[in-house]
Amino acid sequence: MKINFNNLKIAVIGGHETTKIFIQVFKSLFKNKLDIFYYKPVKAKNLVLYSNLKSEIKTKENFFKFTKIKDIENKMVSNRYDFLFAFGLSQIIPNKIIRSVKKNIIGFHPTFLPNGKGRSSSAWNIRIKKHGGCSFFAIENENVDSGRIIYRKKININNTDNAQSYSEKYLNLFNKMIFEILTKPELYLKKKDNKVEGKKTSYYNILKVDDSFIDWSMKTDIIERIIKSSSFPNPGSYTFINHKLYKIDGIVKNNKNYKTFHYAQPGTILSKKGFNYEIKTGDGIIGIKINKNLKINERFTTLNPYVLFKILQKLKINL
Repeated sequence: MKINFNNLKIAVIGGHETTKIFIQVFKSLFKNKLDIFYYKPVKAKNLVLYSNLKSEIKTKENFFKFTKIKDIENKMVSNRYDFLFAFGLSQIIPNKIIRSVKKNIIGFHPTFLPNGKGRSSSAWNIRIKKHGGCSFFAIENENVDSGRIIYRKKININNTDNAQSYSEKYLNLFNKMIFEILTKPELYLKKKDNKVEGKKTSYYNILKVDDSFIDWSMKTDIIERIIKSSSFPNPGSYTFINHKLYKIDGIVKNNKNYKTFHYAQPGTILSKKGFNYEIKTGDGIIGIKINKNLKINERFTTLNPYVLFKILQKLKINL
C-alpha cells in the first residue's frame, strides 16, 4: 500500500540538530501539519548538538515543549499518530506511547548499528576508530537503540577526524537518508523483518569526565584520539600544567625530534609558545593548544582521582 504523508498524522519528538533537519526536510516535501514535541533538557548546554528549534516554529498550535516525556505522554497517546519520528531525545519512549502509534516510530543513531548502541556514540566512534555510520531503526519497545533496522550506511573515520568533523559527516548523511526515507517510504517503512541477526552488538557508556583527562604516559596515538573525540561539540579534554588545570583546545604540529628527548619523563613540557605546548608522551611527543580561559589557581601535589573528580564537578564539566 502506498504511503502518503499528506494524508497521515505525523509527529516528531526531540531537541537536536537531527530534529531540526528532519523538520526542514519534511516541510519542504509535505503540506500537512507536523506536530513538534520539543525536548528541552534541564541543562541544555550539556546536550551535544542541542537545538532549540526556534527557527522551525511557525505556530504554537502544533508545538509542545517538555522536559520529562511523562509530561506529554497522555497528549501523544490521545493523538494516535500514524508515524512518530524520534531524533535526539535522550529519553526512553514509554510503551504506552509506542503502542499508541498506528504504524511506526522511527529512531536514529549515529553509529552502524547494532554496534555502538548507547550514549556519547560520536566521541567513542572517534576514540576507537570503529562503527562509524548512520542507522534508522523502528522503536518497538523500551530497549535502547534496538528494533528493526530500517536503513543504515557506513561512515569512514580517518586519522584527521575529530568530534566536529564526524558530527558534520553524520548530519550531512542524515539529511540525505531522511530525504530518501520520506520520498520512498514504501521501500523503508513497510513492516518487515530487517533485524541484523548473528551480528555482535556493542554498547557505549556515557562519556564521563575522567574519560577525557589526559594521562601523558599513554601512547601518542591514544592521546590524540582522546583529544579529538572530546573536542567541540563535546566539552573537551583536560590536563594539569604546572599544577593548574587546563582545557585542551586541540592538537598542533609538533616540531621536536623524539630522539633528542627520549629520556624525558611523560608529561614533561618540552617547549611553550603562547598557548601551544609540546609535551612528552609515553612513546613520543605531541603538540597541544590549551584554552586560556579555563584554569584554576589552587596548587596540587597529587593527582588523586577522587580530588580530580571533585575539582571537575565543581567546574561543572559534564560530558
